[in-house]
Amino acid sequence: MGIMDSNMIGDQYSGVQVICTAIACSFSFGFGVYLWWSSHPKPHELDERERKLQFCNTLNVHILIWNAFVGLQMLSSFDNVATPTGSWVDLTNYIVYCLTCPLENFQVAFLAGASHQRMVEIMMQTFGIMSTGLFASLTPLDTEAGVKVAGFFFSAFFHGWVVYSLNTIIYEASNGRESLFEGRSYLRRVCVIECIFWLIFPFLWCLGPEGFDWASGMTVRILLMIVNNAAKIIFALYLFVVQEAWTKQMLRGDLDEFEQADELRRFMK
Repeated sequence: MGIMDSNMIGDQYSGVQVICTAIACSFSFGFGVYLWWSSHPKPHELDERERKLQFCNTLNVHILIWNAFVGLQMLSSFDNVATPTGSWVDLTNYIVYCLTCPLENFQVAFLAGASHQRMVEIMMQTFGIMSTGLFASLTPLDTEAGVKVAGFFFSAFFHGWVVYSLNTIIYEASNGRESLFEGRSYLRRVCVIECIFWLIFPFLWCLGPEGFDWASGMTVRILLMIVNNAAKIIFALYLFVVQEAWTKQMLRGDLDEFEQADELRRFMK
């Protein structure tokens, strides 16, 4: 493997990719800054459940801004690793996946009041998805197809394990009253959002040149970049909306009504 020395904007990316990347990264950076500006600790924030949401918003601020920078650096070639067959893999992208995606799933376990064991489990499982996915991406399809398929299998195994863990976290937090497939709490909704996006990524990976090369590399890279930014923005936005609703209800003095409607109390102990 070697580091590619071609200019990404000139040789690898079209004008459409550059524009889409700039727009997606601008949204990610802009919302990250807005979230940071809106999430400073306030004097009235005395409720432990609101502090938990505040902590998660702070994590998401850094994830969004970091993600925006990494999206823009994809227009450079300094971190592109060439495989023996001539395809290339954006190494920094996978490193950021390995760091930020476990932090997102950690937030779910943290908000649910899960045990430390559950928090560690879901973070390691998420890291497993990304690290084995990187291994599969670096393995050439033409000469080592079996090894590449094995890497994809292990990544898919970790993916299923994460879904199982999310379901377990919801079940334990609700004392058996909810699961990933039924319920109406905000915790279940955020887990469903996570799972939907987690299903899109492996599908796009299979289509692209890093996977089994069934579709145009340019199209797949644009879609992956858009989905990655959208997943992080929607995840952060949903938690931010929950916190804002919680705060407004608390200030108006009708918090019990909000808790009853959203069933937040039993998940935020």
